[in-house]
Amino acid sequence: MAQGDFEVFSKCKENMGDGLFDLSDDTHRLALTDGGTTDPPTENLGNPLWGSTGTPVPDFNLEEVTAGGNYTAEGESLSAVITDNWSLSTNVGKFDGDDVTAWTQNAGNPTDAKYGILYDDTLTNNDCIGWLDIGGTFDMTTGDLTVTWAAAGIFTLT
Repeated sequence: MAQGDFEVFSKCKENMGDGLFDLSDDTHRLALTDGGTTDPPTENLGNPLWGSTGTPVPDFNLEEVTAGGNYTAEGESLSAVITDNWSLSTNVGKFDGDDVTAWTQNAGNPTDAKYGILYDDTLTNNDCIGWLDIGGTFDMTTGDLTVTWAAAGIFTLT
């Protein structure tokens, strides 16, 4: 995986087929982790969750960077501007979200951000959708960390 790539977890694909996710109306968040025990994340991680006990684990919340500065625990919502994250156009389903611009350089920011974990904050278990490779350890005290999603969306189904 290269810097800036987004990968959907296999369990998310299964959960979409089982109707667990409401990609249009649920609140989706991007939070940062330091890699911890799942460095790097992989597609087949069992049941990746945020703040719950997965079977098998991981619970990415346990790997979250320390909140401070411009980084708030649990990450940023991707549903403030784009209120319907799921759309269909010319037979292509597109999942999209707000770009994250809140993580500007600040002396109180985390210094060890490695991955962005996208999860569904509306679901009881905060099931994870996928992860973003930041491209190595990023020190947010020395520069802005901005996530600009591709014009085609975070991911598509064709």
